[in-house]
Amino acid sequence: MISEPDPPDPSPASQPPGRPACVIDTNVWLDWLVFDDPRIAAIREAVANGWRVLSCPRMRDELADVLGRPAFGLDQQQRADCLARHDALVQPCGNPSPGVARALVCSDPDDQVFVDLALAHGARLLVSRDKALLGLARRARPHGLTIVAPEAWTAGAATPIVRGPWQRDYATCRDAMRRFTAGRTNQTPDEIWLVEHPPVYTLGLAGREEHLLDTGAVPVVRVERGGQVTYHGPGQVIAYTLIDIARRGLTVRGFVCLLEQAVIETLAGLGLAACRRPGAPGVYVCGPDGAPGAKIASLGLKVSRGRTWHGVALNVAMDLRPFEGINPCGMAGLAVTDLARCDILVGTGEAAGRLADAIVSNLQRHGGRR
Repeated sequence: MISEPDPPDPSPASQPPGRPACVIDTNVWLDWLVFDDPRIAAIREAVANGWRVLSCPRMRDELADVLGRPAFGLDQQQRADCLARHDALVQPCGNPSPGVARALVCSDPDDQVFVDLALAHGARLLVSRDKALLGLARRARPHGLTIVAPEAWTAGAATPIVRGPWQRDYATCRDAMRRFTAGRTNQTPDEIWLVEHPPVYTLGLAGREEHLLDTGAVPVVRVERGGQVTYHGPGQVIAYTLIDIARRGLTVRGFVCLLEQAVIETLAGLGLAACRRPGAPGVYVCGPDGAPGAKIASLGLKVSRGRTWHGVALNVAMDLRPFEGINPCGMAGLAVTDLARCDILVGTGEAAGRLADAIVSNLQRHGGRR
């Protein structure tokens, strides 16, 4: 019997490609610059990892004007120091042309410049504590723009918490992921769970039962993730990625590429060349001619309100015979392998640690692509 999932949630809209960019409004800069809020370290780290923080002359002039107000009690040198810290972190752009965001209109003309700048330059995030701007968040999503409070920004810039490796049954992990995702807020840190399961087949949301050939006594569970059917079992490491990709300025497609790249780097560190296969998500061992050969890692995600769960599975040292009972990933005759059959002898614990490190490193570099 195949258990049915809850109804799917809509996925977030695609966002512009390229290095992630964000716009930060004046009031947030004041908190970070004038009062030396330690959260400005999140901006420095993000810039070091490839983010572009955008500003324009109009925004900088407004910041300089506000810094000069008597209420702040700053002398000329202190104002200059604040502006210097701002300028060290931002990428200057021209003033946005009026009318860039006519489909996303703010009630306050001063707020409109932030929205126009973000959309004109393909920024994925607008960081603000202004209630009117935050109230535009739902309308901004179809434009590829996520509007967040500064607390969400700093949480999104933080290194994910890595838990495990654990040995857990599939249902327990699935229920825990669902609860975590449903209960998280904009300030909830991202997490990566490293897990090894007893034997189970999982069939994706759009998976077709015709790809179940001879499952025998292994249970089959229909799940919320994308993709067709795959097998999980002892000797396989799964990294469940509980990541707020909207907060990190990543597209769904970009995050898929990020996870694939993390697996490729993990295998390269073990001395094994691997690659992608066009039109077939996952990671494949490179053949002698460099073409993708047997599949060694599978990937499937569920995205709810810009937050992912499920993740990526890497075959380490498995009994591969259960893959013969299905069309893996919906592909008849697809060859499947593991590290052991590639003469890479490594324990699941070490493989899990290497994979988690690679995912974290790629998140810090924001390596997602369209």
